[in-house]
Amino acid sequence: MWLAGALLLGVFITDHNTEHFVPTDRAAADKTAAAHAAETHTPAPQPITAADSCSRYPAYPCFNTFNYALAGVVPAATGVTKADWAISSTAPTVLTLGLPALRTLAWIFTVVLLAGVTGLLRKG
Repeated sequence: MWLAGALLLGVFITDHNTEHFVPTDRAAADKTAAAHAAETHTPAPQPITAADSCSRYPAYPCFNTFNYALAGVVPAATGVTKADWAISSTAPTVLTLGLPALRTLAWIFTVVLLAGVTGLLRKG
C-alpha cells in the first residue's frame, strides 16, 4: 500500500508540473513542431514543454505522466527505456528533489515487502 501511495504521489507531482518537462531530443521535437506549424499555419511552440498539446509535435512521443512517474518512482517497473522527456533546469524543488526522494522511499518499501514475504523478518 505504501508503494502504491508513493506512485500516486509521484503521478500527482508529475501531472502538476508538466510545464517543467522538456524533450530530451530537442532537435527532433523542434523539427516536428516546425513541420506541423508550417502545415497548419500556426506558430510553433517555443520552447516545447510537456504542457503543450501533443498535436503540436505529432512525430515526437507524447508525455505520459503515469509512465514517467512509474519509471521514476517504482523500482525496476519499466526496465530499461529511453527517456523522451527530462526535467528542465528551472524546475521547482518539489519536482527535482521530490521524485528522487519518492524513488528512494519506494526502494525501502520494496525491500521491506520482500523481506516480509520471504520471512526474513520473522522472530526467533
